[in-house]
This record gives sequence, structure tokens and C-alpha cells, in this order.
Amino acid sequence: MMDAEAIRVLVITVVAALVAVSWHECAHVLVALRYGGRFAGLVFRAPFLAVRIDQTAVMRGATVPIALAGPAADLTLAALVFALGSVGLLTWREALYASLWPGLSLALNLLPLPHTDGWRVHRAFAS
Repeated sequence: MMDAEAIRVLVITVVAALVAVSWHECAHVLVALRYGGRFAGLVFRAPFLAVRIDQTAVMRGATVPIALAGPAADLTLAALVFALGSVGLLTWREALYASLWPGLSLALNLLPLPHTDGWRVHRAFAS
């Protein structure tokens, strides 16, 4: 049986994961809208969740800012979680587990692997 602290950390971790994924994808959409794109839906390619953006009207050169918006959102979310921990709203353990998703997402999305933000940046600079 799990104690109350373990359950609290588990709930915070699950909520943080959902918030991190949503925040990351919303950042892509907001930047794409700024550059003339349109939200075209969500796509699940295991293990990734991604937004589809209709880029027919997107300004030239917008690929890199759109791709880097998600990792930038991860970085700001991780910093926010650590700030909440530093002022005592989260324990050190809760802040560590809550920042795990944005940190992992940041690290994985910057790798130049297919279907990641790092891949889109790599392709933009390679072409």
C-alpha cells in the first residue's frame, strides 16, 4: 500500500506530464498561428503526440521558430516547477518529479531523430 506522500507525488507527476505535453504542443500552435499557419488536428505517433499544422500560408523561414517553440515551452515549464519548489509550494521531491516530464521532453525533442523538433530544425538548416 502506498503512503499519502507517495500518492501525492504520483498525482503531481501524472498531472505534470499531461500539462507538459499540452503546453509543448500548444506552443507549436501559437507560434504557427503567429506565422500564418492553421491548427489542423492532433496526431499520435507512438510514443509521440504531435499537432498537425496547415502550413500552406506559413511565412518562409518559420519552420525553425515553430519547431523550437515546444522545447522552449518545456524549458519554461521546468523552470516554473523549480521556482514553485524554491518558494515552498512544492517539496523538493515533488518539484523533481514534476519537472521530469518537461525535462525529458526537452532533451528528447532536441535530438535530430525523425518526428522530433530537432529533426525539423536539422532539416531546415540542411536544406
